[in-house]
Amino acid sequence: MSALSDPAFFFTVLAIPDFPVWAVRAMHPELRERELAVLSSGRVVACSSGLARMGVAPGQAAGRVHALAPEAVLRVLSGVEQRLAWDELLADLNRQTPWIQPESPGRACMRFAREEEAIQTATRLRIPLGQAGDRSTALLAALSAEEGQRIRVPRGAEHEFRMALPVETLAAAGVGRGTLERLVWLGFERVGSLARLTREQLCAQFEEGPLLETLVRCQDRAPVLLYEPPSVVAVAHEFEEPLLEPTGCEPVLNHLLEQAVAGLQGRRTSRVSLRLHSAGQVHPARRLLAAPVAEAARLRVAAWQAFKQAWPGPGFALGRLELELGGLSAPRRVQGQLWPTRPDPEAALRNLESRFPGRMLRVVRLAPWSILPEEAAVLEPLTHRFPEGKEPA
Repeated sequence: MSALSDPAFFFTVLAIPDFPVWAVRAMHPELRERELAVLSSGRVVACSSGLARMGVAPGQAAGRVHALAPEAVLRVLSGVEQRLAWDELLADLNRQTPWIQPESPGRACMRFAREEEAIQTATRLRIPLGQAGDRSTALLAALSAEEGQRIRVPRGAEHEFRMALPVETLAAAGVGRGTLERLVWLGFERVGSLARLTREQLCAQFEEGPLLETLVRCQDRAPVLLYEPPSVVAVAHEFEEPLLEPTGCEPVLNHLLEQAVAGLQGRRTSRVSLRLHSAGQVHPARRLLAAPVAEAARLRVAAWQAFKQAWPGPGFALGRLELELGGLSAPRRVQGQLWPTRPDPEAALRNLESRFPGRMLRVVRLAPWSILPEEAAVLEPLTHRFPEGKEPA
């Protein structure tokens, strides 16, 4: 297999257009088949494709959504929930490939060793993926893919692929509505038709010229960097004898919480995850917190609920319990001094005077603006600096 046809040399781009909706469904699997709208301040931020076909659009009020789709589920936008869903998706992808470069929530560039891995990942995680020999073509392919679909653009077919794309596709890539309207007015109906314009022409006619230049060319082939996963605090306990009753695990769970909280080191956590191991089987569970916390007492209820959710039932023998605190927030910053202060030299001066009595001199300014140097300043023993009776010992 040549380097030109090797999938490892193809860029794979993940682009989820309505990421808030995807994040809610990832955190709440029971909502995957429901029509969903995510709101902020009573207005629609993102909606599912079914609601979009019914006429729901970002910016509409919640009442409008109820009028068009009474059975739709409305959820309030949660930044913590989105961040946790994104972290878990990246962790899942990192188990497939180490080359992941996140760009924003819902968008990342990757490289897979085998083509089958990309197809299976898109189907299993229900995410749109695009593959091509450069980043911009792969991004356009991902924006054209449906949920759970992978579109691959062969090398040499990039221009044909762009000529088949309507110019409205660029909206999901970050091009503003005003620029899209001007493109249509000027007769550019396909993305590929912009390739005949030079960079100077694009920048002269459109404020977003540099972005258009990147999207219509096949020049962005910067290598994908290795992914550095976010830090978590993980602790575990191995039972000498399998535990058969869930109530007997409560002291162990509390002890693991104390250990994990000690490892936060000033940070706060938004997620508690448990994994119960028994005879080669793993039973996971997690709980999301309403707000980041750093106290073990405020984590016990969530941890115990996750434990009861993961416990399969009678006959289960627990051999190993793992606890993980994720979604860590940075410790609170405290404003320090803008300029370093010099330490008080009093102790050092007293020490030197005690070792060399009478030899330590200091400059005393008498008349700083005097013409004669001897009238401007004089030297006197350092002992004059200290009050009577408090000379250096």
